[in-house]
Amino acid sequence: MSLATQATPFNRSQITQYRHWYERLPYTALDASLSPAGTDIFSDISIADVTSGQKIAGFSDLAATQTANVSLVLNQPKRQTVFQTQALNPGLIPSVGDDRDTLWSTGDLALAWNNASGTAPTTIQQANFMGTLKTMTTWEKVQSVGVQGFGWTEMDDQLYSLMAHKPKRPMTLREALRLSFEDQIVDSEWKTYVFPTTTGLSPIGPFQPPSGEIFVVHTVAAAIPSGSAGNLIQLTIFRDSQQALDTLLIDNTAGLQYPWHPWIQASRQLGFNLSAVTATSNVTLRLGWWRIRHTPLIQALNGTMAYARLTGSDKTLFERIQSGVVLV
Repeated sequence: MSLATQATPFNRSQITQYRHWYERLPYTALDASLSPAGTDIFSDISIADVTSGQKIAGFSDLAATQTANVSLVLNQPKRQTVFQTQALNPGLIPSVGDDRDTLWSTGDLALAWNNASGTAPTTIQQANFMGTLKTMTTWEKVQSVGVQGFGWTEMDDQLYSLMAHKPKRPMTLREALRLSFEDQIVDSEWKTYVFPTTTGLSPIGPFQPPSGEIFVVHTVAAAIPSGSAGNLIQLTIFRDSQQALDTLLIDNTAGLQYPWHPWIQASRQLGFNLSAVTATSNVTLRLGWWRIRHTPLIQALNGTMAYARLTGSDKTLFERIQSGVVLV
């Protein structure tokens, strides 16, 4: 099995695994023999086509092996961003910012290694990044495709009528998450595991949220001791009925030693599987998630409750969040 197939790829099939209003998943891409021509990590994903114009995708938190003359090239419609790996943080520390630092796209996305050195690097090249999918707000649709454009719905008609011809500003993602999820946090749970010897499969969980609550995973970190040169481990995250939502490939020099901050919702169960390509000692795994009240607002945002059933503050907040604007 090649390194590229041992981690979950960010591709058209994976996008269909994003089932909620907002989710952010971590990805790892390793290449043991990067060719002089470079290698695609993912290519030509049409977000609008895959999601029927209902989702917008985000790319963020990039980290990569620092190698001379090697870059990562992200292609979006009418925009190309080149990340020189030597200019990124050392030690695969992710470049973390807020939602304004996320590169958002409703069109085609592609990410590739570019090797300008003329020879293959002698070390494994790794890229870590976050892939986000979020339901588009009415305001985002107005800005990207226009009123009545591709993906426009009857709900957008209702929400647009509430904001048209009124002073407004875009609602930030941070504001939307606070109003919908973070104000409903019941508790934060942390788990730390040290595996004296990892070989075969080490299941963790599953964990079930209490009645009336959901889990949201917010922290994943893993490390292999520096003396385990060349060893690789796989960490698979599963939730509810999805037995392999996301698989990360981690080695001793380019892993997830620095915490990553996904946003993974689980309403029925949450679990993890740790496995080693070769027997590895003293692997440390740290996980964190919130327990959050499963309110009618969250259910409506996730599409499991009809908007017509909302009342009171849940209805008001849904209209504010899904419209995507703050009236001023």
